[in-house]
Amino acid sequence: MCIRDRALAGATPVVATDVGGVAFVVQDGVTGLLAPKGDPAAISAQLTKTLEDRQKSGLMAAAGQRDVLERFSHHRLLRDIRALYQALVG
Repeated sequence: MCIRDRALAGATPVVATDVGGVAFVVQDGVTGLLAPKGDPAAISAQLTKTLEDRQKSGLMAAAGQRDVLERFSHHRLLRDIRALYQALVG
């Protein structure tokens, strides 16, 4: 689990850069805030939003925690692997 996922699991507000698969984990405005790649001003603005609106940050942190624990739990991983093996074996 990467730092971003641990932050979400720990109900910590997340600001991340929209690169790679980050948007798959952080839903902008729902479970955290995203900033465009290579745009330090946008990252700064998102961080400022997080610090200024504690209520919204708390809601996103809680939503992020619920989402990451549901989608990336060990139980879910094992269930998905078992289903894949069963589909492959027949």
